[in-house]
This record gives sequence, C-alpha cells and structure tokens, in this order.
Amino acid sequence: MNKEEKKFTLLMIFAMITWGYSWVGAKILGPYGNVIVKIFLRFFLAALALIPILIKYDATFKINKKGLSFILWNSISLCSYNYFYFKSTHIGLAGAGGVLVTTLNPILTSLFVYLILDRKTAKLK
Repeated sequence: MNKEEKKFTLLMIFAMITWGYSWVGAKILGPYGNVIVKIFLRFFLAALALIPILIKYDATFKINKKGLSFILWNSISLCSYNYFYFKSTHIGLAGAGGVLVTTLNPILTSLFVYLILDRKTAKLK
C-alpha cells in the first residue's frame, strides 16, 4: 500500500467513525429542541464548513433550469431524510438505525435508480 492509499484509507476510517458518532449524537440531542431547528443548524453548519472549499476551488453558483428541478428534488429528499433521522433516533435505538441505514441506503438507492433512470444505465456491472 503506497502513501496515497494509506492516507485515503485513514480518511475513510475517520469518516466512518464520525458518521457512526452522528447517530449517537442525534440520540443524545433528541429531547432537546425542535427537529426543524436541529435540521436547520445541521445544514447551516455544513454550509459554513463548505465555504472555504468553494472559495479554494473557485466554484460558481450558476444554476440552469434543468439543474433547478434536480436541486429541488434532492432538497426535498435530503430534508425528509434528516427529519426522519432526528425523529427516529429520538424514538428508536441509535445503533439499530445506524446499521439499518448503512445497509438499506445503497440497496434503496440502486432500486430507485433502476426504477427512475434508463434500465440499461442502472444495471450493476
């Protein structure tokens, strides 16, 4: 394993650990505050964290009409996911949620892609 692969592997392990902690954090935050406020704070802090990256790569914020419908659909999906994420960790078990979501996300994503997009492009290779 070369130096670049080791760095990538360590970053992936770090990402998985922090993602796992997010379920525990959501469970702890469950009784405190409104779900909508928690979702807003989550997106707001993520947007603040992305600003330096956008500046570094000189990203443009130009959106065409075709992209707008894509953004709208994804925004609704992501907000719904976060709403149910906070609601479910407040009610259910954080560990079970983390395991189920980790397992079901790729399966459901593949299923939706297969159903929505052209079946030829959606087949797994």
